[in-house]
Amino acid sequence: MHGAQFDAPRTTNDDRGAPRAGVVESDWRRAMKFIVQWTGLPTAENAVIERFMKTGGQTPEGVKLLGRWHAIGGLHGVAIVETDDTDSIAAMALQWGDLLTVSIFPAMTDEQLGAALGKHQASRQ
Repeated sequence: MHGAQFDAPRTTNDDRGAPRAGVVESDWRRAMKFIVQWTGLPTAENAVIERFMKTGGQTPEGVKLLGRWHAIGGLHGVAIVETDDTDSIAAMALQWGDLLTVSIFPAMTDEQLGAALGKHQASRQ
């Protein structure tokens, strides 16, 4: 793969097409993306529903919600968010930490991963 160019799939911020419905455009070159996964505590279902209906699940200031999906039939879900401020992502976890178990992982786009893999392979040759 030495010298090969990695072709990333079209993304929502691609000038060649319109953004997909329900997905916020990303300023991915400056901010970092995170995968946020959650599972509701068994006794918290009513409280989770009430809080979500009241707040709309808004993210804290400084955290841009790129997309969020909920499991059918359970208190499980995943969101992709973007921020350049780790304090804001911590605030997001703390907002729901009394009702949900929240896991947060740094994430990369296909383009970023392809570039990293290319550098890794080149360094091994």
